[in-house]
Amino acid sequence: MSSISKCQKYMRDHNGNIPPILKTGRPQKVTKEIMNLIEDYTLSNPTQTDSDLQNFLEIEKNIQIGRSTINRTKKSLMFRWKPPKTRQVLTDKQIENRINFGRMIIDNIIPSHKIVFSDESRVSIQNDSRFIWRRIGDNSESIFSDISKFPVSIMIWGCIGYNYKSNLVLIQGNLNSEAYIQLLEDHKIFNDIDSCKGKGNYFFQQDGG
Repeated sequence: MSSISKCQKYMRDHNGNIPPILKTGRPQKVTKEIMNLIEDYTLSNPTQTDSDLQNFLEIEKNIQIGRSTINRTKKSLMFRWKPPKTRQVLTDKQIENRINFGRMIIDNIIPSHKIVFSDESRVSIQNDSRFIWRRIGDNSESIFSDISKFPVSIMIWGCIGYNYKSNLVLIQGNLNSEAYIQLLEDHKIFNDIDSCKGKGNYFFQQDGG
């Protein structure tokens, strides 16, 4: 970002006020105060780049510091540029059901060794990697990951329990309630579990149930 652009951005963000005069000369060393500013900004703005943080420090705090120094400081603070963690979105009712289910296991109302869990997962047949280290301007084959607009994928279903695992089932199309019941019947899932654990001697836990 040019100096003019920085001034324009500051004036837009501060009701037309002129930005303060910046210090000249050698960039400042990373003091405890600067480290705290970098940490607070990164926690509050996790998607912003080192360049964004550099501009923030220069315009808002009158601090000049290089992007490489910012990057090193972030790493010393245990920040890494990685995909975000994921978590399941649950309704209040789903949370309540899971808590109650956990309590029944803790209280041994449902013995954990008698539970058979089922689940399905979709697997995309293409490279899912999102980040790599590469040089700016490098256009060699090694830095590219070929992707398809409509990647080929398959859905796989199975169930597991103490001393038990079913065969994996490849699913065609969507797995709605009718297709799920048909899957259990076609692959004789309950017959298989009965032969392993005894008829009626287990709890079948459907994913999301």
